[in-house]
Amino acid sequence: MSQGKSKLLEGIIIGAIAGAAISMFDKNTRRTVIENSKAVKNKTVHMIKHPDEVKQNLQEKYAAVRETIEQVSDDVSFLTTQVEQLKKTTPQVLDVVKTTKETFSHKYGQDEQK
Repeated sequence: MSQGKSKLLEGIIIGAIAGAAISMFDKNTRRTVIENSKAVKNKTVHMIKHPDEVKQNLQEKYAAVRETIEQVSDDVSFLTTQVEQLKKTTPQVLDVVKTTKETFSHKYGQDEQK
C-alpha cells in the first residue's frame, strides 16, 4: 500500500510541476508570476534589512489580536450572564402574564355575561 501512496504523491507532484510549466506559456501568467516574485523578494529584503520594524509590526498585530480576543471574551461573558438572568426571570414573567391574563379574562368575562 505504501508503494501506491508513493506513486500517488509522485504523480501529484509531477502534475503540479507540469501544470505550472504549461501555465507559463500564457503571457499574463508569466507577468503575474514575475511581479509577485519581485514583490515577495522586495518584502523579504525589507524584512531582512529592518528586523526591528518587522518585530514592532508583529508585536502591534499580536496586541491587537489579543485585545480583540479579550473583548470577545468579555462580550461572551456578558451574554452568558444575560442569558442566565433571562432563564431565571422568564418563568416569573410568564407567571405574572398568566395571572394577569386570568384576572382580566375572569373580570371581563363576568362583565360580558352581565
